[in-house]
Amino acid sequence: TLQPLSLSQVQAWQAGQGQELRLRAVAAAADSSAWTAAYRSSWQGRTPDEFRAVTVRQLKELYTRHRDWLETPAHNEHLGRRAAPTMHDVVQHVIKPMTESSRCSYAELLPPKSPVVFAS
Repeated sequence: TLQPLSLSQVQAWQAGQGQELRLRAVAAAADSSAWTAAYRSSWQGRTPDEFRAVTVRQLKELYTRHRDWLETPAHNEHLGRRAAPTMHDVVQHVIKPMTESSRCSYAELLPPKSPVVFAS
């Protein structure tokens, strides 16, 4: 069981350190009140769009954390057959649960970073 987040952990995450610990805490629905308080006080709300970037490394970390689920075919209602999870499944089963309590985007869970390239 993960322990509640401390203010020092939150400040480290805001500085771009300890990302994996923060993602683990959020994914495990740990008490994130310390993060929320520090986040709101530092940004006064949502992260500005120009600082909502996700790096390839961060995407690879997300993939690695959910590799077993992502690589296991299951019945897909939209396709009508067994298939690996789609991006829609990832959003529904991974991203939304991680962001629900803080009501933010996945990029806002990560340390603020300006994008270099945009891909959709």
